[in-house]
Amino acid sequence: MGSIVAQASEENNATALLMVGMYDITKKSNNTGKMFDPSNPITGFQSKEKQRLAGWHAIIKSGELGNPVAAMIGGSALLFGDLDPDMKDHYPQPDKALGIKLLDSAHNKGVGKASQYLAIAYHVGLSGVEKNQSKAKEYVLGMIKNTLYSENDKLNYLLPMLYALECAFGKNIPKDFACAFELSKWVAEFGKGKYMINGRSYAGLAAALIVQMHEPATGMDLIVKTKENEAISRHYLEISVSEDDALGEQYQALFYEAGVQGFPMDKKRAVYWYEKALNHKYLDEDQNSRYLLVNSLNRARSN
Repeated sequence: MGSIVAQASEENNATALLMVGMYDITKKSNNTGKMFDPSNPITGFQSKEKQRLAGWHAIIKSGELGNPVAAMIGGSALLFGDLDPDMKDHYPQPDKALGIKLLDSAHNKGVGKASQYLAIAYHVGLSGVEKNQSKAKEYVLGMIKNTLYSENDKLNYLLPMLYALECAFGKNIPKDFACAFELSKWVAEFGKGKYMINGRSYAGLAAALIVQMHEPATGMDLIVKTKENEAISRHYLEISVSEDDALGEQYQALFYEAGVQGFPMDKKRAVYWYEKALNHKYLDEDQNSRYLLVNSLNRARSN
């Protein structure tokens, strides 16, 4: 019984510290640039810098006591607070090791934003963190399993998409098809209507990658061909095409041209989908894909 009470007390302390800390770092000062400090009986005020640092100390302590939100906030401040020279005075003294420790703690307790911060840090080698894409991959997997704070944050879809491609093709990390499939499925289902800078749908590209992993006709065939996997491929092809993705449209054209994946052989439909795929402006930046599509279109027209 005593241990349960002690645990509850520690959790309450962590929550209280987080609340006090957030109050201290966000409270606006009066015109004198100082804040009221009830703990200071002499002047009644302390500098806003002092109160802000006290607030960060409370948040970091709360994170160390196990509050996952405090661990995410404090850890990110310790790790990234000095990135902007104009804002570094608003954050605590950088401490990379403690920042990573707190963020990892929050990640392990289901805070997706902490997973995202660590994924970014290891992906690009940010804030003195040694670049490690294998570690980044693990935190990206954490992002899709944990609770994310904003559905509109494009990094929520960009990082899983990048690592789905990395896992599929093994450019910078070992190939991991299970990882590629898991990340692609998440982006395909939750990234609908979310677009990259070039106007391409995250969901459309992710779904097309799943098709590519399941279908020998695409030249990849990474997944064992079964009736179940054919159904998976067909399902994600529908998503890719519905998201107006050029790669999905190319595969649909190919399936009509070859008469595979349950599609009837239909050259006219193949030509239609090849032409539709070629009508995407973002292919202007990918001349190799455009060249291959033009060749496919000419082949379908000639048969």
